Amino acid sequence: NSNDATIYGNPVYSTFIPISGCTDELAENYNPDVDWSDGSSCTYPDNGDYSLSFDGVDDWVTIDNDDIVFTSEQSLTVAFQANVDSDGGYIITRYENLNAANSNFTIGFNDTDNDGVCTIAIIGRGDGGENYEINDINCNENNIFYVVFGDNDYNVKVYLNNSLIGQTNRIVNSTPSTAPLYIGRCGGSDFLGFFDGTIKQIKTWNIALTLEQIQNIDNYDENLSSYYKFNAGEGQTLYDHSGNTNHGTINGATW
Repeated sequence: NSNDATIYGNPVYSTFIPISGCTDELAENYNPDVDWSDGSSCTYPDNGDYSLSFDGVDDWVTIDNDDIVFTSEQSLTVAFQANVDSDGGYIITRYENLNAANSNFTIGFNDTDNDGVCTIAIIGRGDGGENYEINDINCNENNIFYVVFGDNDYNVKVYLNNSLIGQTNRIVNSTPSTAPLYIGRCGGSDFLGFFDGTIKQIKTWNIALTLEQIQNIDNYDENLSSYYKFNAGEGQTLYDHSGNTNHGTINGATW
């Protein structure tokens, strides 16, 4: 069939040029008129050097995200800065208690004796296995810990600043946990492990960072899946500065 059309008059042709910008409604520079997100131009409240305080009783942050996971097919690196009060608790978790069908992860941080010497405890499995613990760590709040899940030789590695301080292998499989991603608590029903202390920074990458990448972390933003600066200083939103809009809802924790 020939369905040609005849154009009458003097039509004016123009080229459509899409406009990129910030499409996140929670951002300070949200632009409803842009056509697509450029993934990097959004800006969020930055009111200085803040942290979020958790009371160890009923404070936490919920992240609406389902792709920050650790499985046999998906690696993950978590970096955090925190200051522990009393017994500490969980920093960040995606955990279904005693559910061996799914791969889970938890990172706990505590100072049981209140003496400035901490323990970091990690689970990378779903069948209720024992924690992997590293003891006698200086609790200095300026320390940055990197927990690398899914490397080739050991699937859990822990770095303190730029130094490897522990490594092990955990049991994982290809199915990710469907539990929520929490900051400051665990998702298990029998032990919530509310964190007691302050958290200053959390970043996640969807790869297993190498030591060289960690040593040059200020120049490495590739594969970043979330970046919580904890610097808003007000409100009930924990902003993700990675460009991926993985914002968190604050429940009880205070600036």
